[in-house]
Amino acid sequence: MPQKYHSKIELNKLGMSKEFRRFEKAMKRLIAETQKDAKEVVISQARLFCVDLVHVTQPWGRGKKAQKLGMGAVGRDMEKVYLTESDLYALIKKESENQAKAFYYHVKNGDFAEADKIARSVNISIGPFDGGEAHKKRKAGRRRVIGSASKFGLKKDVDKYSDKVKRRVGFAKSGWADCAKELGGVRKIPAWIKNQGGDMGKVKKNFTGSVVEVIIINKVDYVGKLVDNYHIKKAASSRARAIERLIKKVVEINANKNLK
Repeated sequence: MPQKYHSKIELNKLGMSKEFRRFEKAMKRLIAETQKDAKEVVISQARLFCVDLVHVTQPWGRGKKAQKLGMGAVGRDMEKVYLTESDLYALIKKESENQAKAFYYHVKNGDFAEADKIARSVNISIGPFDGGEAHKKRKAGRRRVIGSASKFGLKKDVDKYSDKVKRRVGFAKSGWADCAKELGGVRKIPAWIKNQGGDMGKVKKNFTGSVVEVIIINKVDYVGKLVDNYHIKKAASSRARAIERLIKKVVEINANKNLK
């Protein structure tokens, strides 16, 4: 299900937490101190909150290090799902070096029926690459892949699929980036996140009467596995502190003006 979070004057749900109450209080005070239009402040802070959510959605961070960590995690996941010809050769060799050599010979020559007979000695069935289905199934409903690899895939096929998945690292973050774009821009969000091209963010605005509300929606269906309420509240707390620092500067500027 898409994840919805509020950045508004009248917060609810997560807004009942102390972190979001602090965020709300800081926005109200910023409006009072700057005398700016409430809509302008809430939209601006909602955009910045999107940037904060990008940061706390796995892989944590926004820089190249985060991207590298995400790609590394993909590689480790593949190793936990698939056994390549080299992996099976090593397993079979523990039982018989001659059988291992025969297995490798059959695989390289495309004789998977004969290779399968040998592979079954280590309880592995040989067949065409499943296109990543085993990886997708083991990821479904879990935060990370667990267990021992048991599915065969030619290294070239596994690597091709792995590269495809690695290019999607940051896709869950891109939902927040799309929201930020709609709210005014993607400053401070790097290309590997904002250029995913999935159009996975949606923004709803409600400026009716005294209500000043912006709802940001990340439409990536698995985003909830990559950012939990703890980190969402942490992002709200971080945004509140940033606003409080801004308020302090505004107060100092106003005080200096009054002295002149």
